[in-house]
Amino acid sequence: MAVVSVDGERAELAGSATVAAPHIVHAQPVLAAATAVLPAPAPNALYGAQVGAGAQDAGGPAAADTGGTLITFVPADNGADDFSAAPGDSARSVAPEFTPEVLAEAVARTGGDRDTPVTMMIAAADGSLQVAQTNLGDLPGAIAGLLGDIGGRIPVISFFVRNGDAANPDGGLLIGNGFTSVTAGVNGGRGGLLFGNGGAGGLGADGGQGGLLGSGGDGGLGGGNGGHAGLLGNGGRGGDGVGAINGGDGGRGGLIFGDGGRGGNGDLTNTGAVGGAGGAGGQAGLLVGNGGAGGDGGSAEGLNAVGGAGGDGGTAGILGAGGGGGAGGSATGTEDVIGGTATGGAGGNGGQGLYAPGRGGNGGSATASETGSAVGGAGGTGGVVELGFAGDGGTGGDATATSGNATGGAGGSGGGNAIVGGGGRGGNGGNGTSQTGAGTGGAGGSGGGSGLVLFGGGRGGDGGNGTKNNEGGTGGAGGQGGNGRGILTGGGRGGDGGNGVGDGGFNSGNGGSGGNGGNGNFGGFGGNGGNGGQSNGNPGQGGSPGGGPGNVGGNVV
Repeated sequence: MAVVSVDGERAELAGSATVAAPHIVHAQPVLAAATAVLPAPAPNALYGAQVGAGAQDAGGPAAADTGGTLITFVPADNGADDFSAAPGDSARSVAPEFTPEVLAEAVARTGGDRDTPVTMMIAAADGSLQVAQTNLGDLPGAIAGLLGDIGGRIPVISFFVRNGDAANPDGGLLIGNGFTSVTAGVNGGRGGLLFGNGGAGGLGADGGQGGLLGSGGDGGLGGGNGGHAGLLGNGGRGGDGVGAINGGDGGRGGLIFGDGGRGGNGDLTNTGAVGGAGGAGGQAGLLVGNGGAGGDGGSAEGLNAVGGAGGDGGTAGILGAGGGGGAGGSATGTEDVIGGTATGGAGGNGGQGLYAPGRGGNGGSATASETGSAVGGAGGTGGVVELGFAGDGGTGGDATATSGNATGGAGGSGGGNAIVGGGGRGGNGGNGTSQTGAGTGGAGGSGGGSGLVLFGGGRGGDGGNGTKNNEGGTGGAGGQGGNGRGILTGGGRGGDGGNGVGDGGFNSGNGGSGGNGGNGNFGGFGGNGGNGGQSNGNPGQGGSPGGGPGNVGGNVV
């Protein structure tokens, strides 16, 4: 374990305390060992922050070394403004008043990322040391919570510094965390204007908004939306849906820095005929942050069951990745004399990103009743990109039936490129399997268009396989390659057709047609056509100019 003062100089723990050491509330053993050389605390004094070490139980060995860096904030005897300590010395004067700037300066010297564990000690008014364990990404909220606990006990300052409670859910005017609501329909409390996280919402209610330095609260169960962050912080997660209620949207990340919240899922155990949709992922901060992933669609069970759609992924910051689209919900048909059709939910679209877009979500699966039919959900579209390669489309959902027809879901289209680079690949079609009804594979998704320069259109997705007993099923068609739309940008290759599968796993059915190649632009060549599926699937045609056709029946090019 390294022990450093705030100016970065190493200072070993040595010697014994000249005054009685303070007691600690919920301390890590390594921090408890540190107090052997510290004086009794003054209220609101920041004694130390341990960075990069794993948490331990308070009952563990007092001398245990958890690794990481222990940053001490006790100044030398010549005043609170001198934070230096010579190697081997131990500081014994009164600890300085806590300021966020002091902690931020010291933490910056550790080189840790947002997931680096942090443990802090701040002195309470009763002489104890309050200890909080968090990580660098959630440090503002942890600081606000500690100070709010202390300030809430002092009437003079509790208006400005306190944590929310049931009677007053909002944090203090300046510092403090919002209260987590336990009442249906009541939103979580907001964080303090400077420091503080929003509280989680109650049933069906939204999470509270974070302060300038703080994260939004999570939405409540039943589709509550996640709270927005302030300048620095993450958006709250959307609450999961209940029954046919959709999942809530994720909150927006901090305006400067922070990830968008994940969208809530639809009810994954829903027995209704229609599943709830997943919530959309939250948008990331402007400069740095990832878009939130879309929530997954809810499942459905009924005569004509329809799975919920997946939520769209959130847009990334300048430095960050777009959120992936949520998966479509599954659908299960129930028995009835008229059969009915089970339809999987569509996947959500991937979020946009400057250089790292999100992938489209996969379509939901569908399972028919004994006499019913099934259709897999379509895959979502890949996210748009400005520089690089656009997001790939999601895979279509599989469909399974007994005596009815089964059709795999279509693959999602690849995302388009806005400026420089290539289009995304189309998603593959889902498989369709039936014992005695028609089994048809889903079509592959089309490739996305290219940017204005470099690379070309995206490849088309492959068609899904169609399976049926005896004579075999019908494979899905391959997706068309994306077009080049800039200077010297070629067309994408067409996707291959799916196979028609029969008894014994032999490709004895009808193969799907290969997808056509995309067209080139301003000197770029067209893409080759995709191969036909087995058996005897038609080849895709080449794009213009100069693209070659695919092969018949799935033969190797």
